[in-house]
Amino acid sequence: MSQTLSLQQVTESLVRLEQLLNTIQGELAELRQQMGDAVPSPTTKAHSTMAFFWVDKALQRQRMNELFQSLAIQAESIGPEALQVRMSQAGLADNELSQSLIEAREE
Repeated sequence: MSQTLSLQQVTESLVRLEQLLNTIQGELAELRQQMGDAVPSPTTKAHSTMAFFWVDKALQRQRMNELFQSLAIQAESIGPEALQVRMSQAGLADNELSQSLIEAREE
């Protein structure tokens, strides 16, 4: 399926994704408070190796697929080289898209 998204649509999708991630971070903070030291915080060394041992990977994949679908993200990753080619074909300068997203986040 080939679908062209405008910069506005991509920005709106990323804003929605950022809002969802903020919600998840809040819920994780609440979980940490409820469980005490059982769930390491992101600042602890154990976080990278042990914090998410209890996550159901199949459920996580399903939820991520649902999230991507709700954000109209339906294609497989194309890789950085192909992305640069497509950006060039669309008349975008190097890093123009990422710079626009960064500026939108800072507003």
